[in-house]
Amino acid sequence: MEYKRFGSKFMVRIDKDEEILEKVKELVLSGKSTETIATETGFFDVRTMRRNFRAVVGKTMSEYKKEHK
Repeated sequence: MEYKRFGSKFMVRIDKDEEILEKVKELVLSGKSTETIATETGFFDVRTMRRNFRAVVGKTMSEYKKEHK
């Protein structure tokens, strides 16, 4: 279990982060929409998924996709 702080206002508990992150990475490279990726990986909304992705990976989903094509 890991805790990530986003500024001074928001803290997220990340469970199974490696498993979920690998699935998100796979779907990002597949070209699916961010809405579809969020739904398929169990995120409440796209914004939360993007924020978590960036916090864990250190880059945005678009940056990740460009670097791994």
